[in-house]
Amino acid sequence: MRDGALIDVSAAEPVTRTLMVSRNLTEVQDGADGGTVDIDYYAKSDFDGKFRAGASLSGYRGGELDIYYLNAAAGTRLDLYQRDIDSYVAAGFDSLAFGAKRAVYLADQIDFELPGTLRFDTPRIESLPGLSHRFQARWIEIANSNKPFADSVAEQDTSLSLRADWIDVGGSIVFSGFDDVSLTAAKAISLSDVKYTLLNGQRWEGQLATEADLTLSASVIYPTRNAHFTIDSAGILTVKVPESSSDVDVLSAGGQLTLEAQSIDTVVSFMRRWGRLL
Repeated sequence: MRDGALIDVSAAEPVTRTLMVSRNLTEVQDGADGGTVDIDYYAKSDFDGKFRAGASLSGYRGGELDIYYLNAAAGTRLDLYQRDIDSYVAAGFDSLAFGAKRAVYLADQIDFELPGTLRFDTPRIESLPGLSHRFQARWIEIANSNKPFADSVAEQDTSLSLRADWIDVGGSIVFSGFDDVSLTAAKAISLSDVKYTLLNGQRWEGQLATEADLTLSASVIYPTRNAHFTIDSAGILTVKVPESSSDVDVLSAGGQLTLEAQSIDTVVSFMRRWGRLL
């Protein structure tokens, strides 16, 4: 997108209507949500233009921005910078989604909050060494709709904190290069497997893997219906319920959750009648 270009999906101006309420004429305003921008690209691109995506009135949602890097060649990645995310939020986007066939790379220290949804769709999330990242949103989804890539790099003094009311993890995901990763949900963390089409056929796979110490904190942590999911940490795996936990209904059955780690520091009674814990 060229410098000076503008993509405007902001809501139209609010409409004022006059209603009869309790025998009195009252003016009310009808607003609208911001729209959605989808950007899929194969060659490296500079997004130097501007966006507008705000809602028309308070109480309505801002827009959603989805950026996906389609190049699956070895070594390719989608680079994220704090300045870019700040510009998206300033433009009025309430929800952001970042995807890549190979990896999403945190290219500088990133710290932000979203009122809506944050989504990653990639086999790996990586970072420049020596940084500390914090992402917070109402709902966070971490998925891999492409295919698994097992290669990873050793931990390198880098931390990642993901906080939301709800966190969904789907498919085969690797947090690569971190020494500390935490997923904290005020309500629940759900874990689901995905059917991948590979050279040797199709298979279902669900895994969250990292070389880092890994902490999962939520009122409920569960595999979705009939899902088989593995949490694999090369360091210390900690699973806990926050002090201000709340009851959450889990609509699941027949799932299986496997915990693998160098050591499992704490496992609290997060199990429900959804299946098996190994």
